[in-house]
Amino acid sequence: MKKIDTLFYLYGMDGGGAERHVLYLLQRLDRSRFSPRLFLKTADGPYLKDIPKDVPVERIYRSFAEERRAYTYLKDMRLIGVFARYLNRRPPDL
Repeated sequence: MKKIDTLFYLYGMDGGGAERHVLYLLQRLDRSRFSPRLFLKTADGPYLKDIPKDVPVERIYRSFAEERRAYTYLKDMRLIGVFARYLNRRPPDL
């Protein structure tokens, strides 16, 4: 049976409730049924170290500081473009 490719998107792993919930799911999803992936806008936050090693992580910016240096409209355009290419290249099942 084919595994269900599951994509999660978060701004970063800063330590809020959404981040904790996604981390909980990433750690506990049944790997015989699901193949989880994580897409982050910034690769920042205290929960980065807790992401399971078998979960591929894509990011747009290396850090929040790098993201803040970009102009707002350019950030949005870049996010849309990068995320659209990522989804076209490897569309998730869920």
